[in-house]
Amino acid sequence: CGQLACTLLAVAVRGDAYLLFHVGDGVIGYRKSGKLLVASAPQNGEFANTTTFVTSPDALMHSRALRGVQPRIEGFFLMSDGSADLQAFSALTAAEQWDVAGDAGGGDGTHHSEKNTG
Repeated sequence: CGQLACTLLAVAVRGDAYLLFHVGDGVIGYRKSGKLLVASAPQNGEFANTTTFVTSPDALMHSRALRGVQPRIEGFFLMSDGSADLQAFSALTAAEQWDVAGDAGGGDGTHHSEKNTG
């Protein structure tokens, strides 16, 4: 089973609603107002070049599920670990992640994050 290990990135969209699911070291991002932003950053392990795979015993504890409604998202993108190391995305700060929820003051966007804790 460990020989077939992989990470998982998924996005489902219906109208303005979205659901994201992430396990591992890829990146899920989105485009809003012409700007590319990170929705779910890589989940690297304790050491460089390590991550959680869907076949890992603790995969569920390290999974990330995000859902919300945001009418101004222009699209999502998913990048595997090989392309996720691009300098443009590794330079993003935590404050820039989930700008989707940063619009909540305007009342037009909601975001819910659920990280499994076992």
